[in-house]
Amino acid sequence: MNVVRRMRLTVKTKIWLAVTSIVLLFSFFVLFYLPVIQERSLLNNFNKDVQNHANTVALGVKIAMTEQNFQGVQTAMDFVKKDPLLQFVSLLHTDTVWNANHTKYRINRTVFKTYPEQKKVNVDATSSDSSVVKRTSFSTPMMTGEIMLSFSTREIVQSKRQIRITSLFFSFLVFSIGIGIGFGLAKSISVPVLKLRDAATKVGRGDLTQRVQSNSRDEIGELGTAFNKMVTDLSTTR
Repeated sequence: MNVVRRMRLTVKTKIWLAVTSIVLLFSFFVLFYLPVIQERSLLNNFNKDVQNHANTVALGVKIAMTEQNFQGVQTAMDFVKKDPLLQFVSLLHTDTVWNANHTKYRINRTVFKTYPEQKKVNVDATSSDSSVVKRTSFSTPMMTGEIMLSFSTREIVQSKRQIRITSLFFSFLVFSIGIGIGFGLAKSISVPVLKLRDAATKVGRGDLTQRVQSNSRDEIGELGTAFNKMVTDLSTTR
């Protein structure tokens, strides 16, 4: 016959489990969830900024092309040249190329002008972990084209690293404080309860001199006072 022993959880263990669970959940939020939200917000804002730059340059190029002011095209592209994160800015000429049967077409892009001039630009470039690429189309009587910008994400990477370090620090701080609170709470509850248990065991064996000392003014203190009164009443009655 198999005897199944049920695991006995003390009050101290239950308090530790409750406090540890809360601390771990909060630490997980601080260490993982919150940084992901912050990093996503940083990346979204950076994408919007790069797209706004592309829109501004494209608008300047369109106005210059419409007025046949070729110096204005250069001025429009100079708008982003001073940005330290700029990898390249290109003015692309776009054209529609049909197949032999004129049933399908594709957009053919060629580099018309770029900065830096020695930069080899892939007209089909897309965003990656190291760069954000944005495009803005424009159309004028003289030319149909696109402005393509590429910005480095090194500041985003540095910001992400800093967010992770800060999250790790606060997660460790929260964990340490939570463990300290759990230790103090478990001690303040379990110690008086254990004293009360030991005293009750001795009273059950006939020792009516047992008293419980408790300086707390909560329910545990009231329980100790009631226990002492009960033992006094039993001693008086005997």
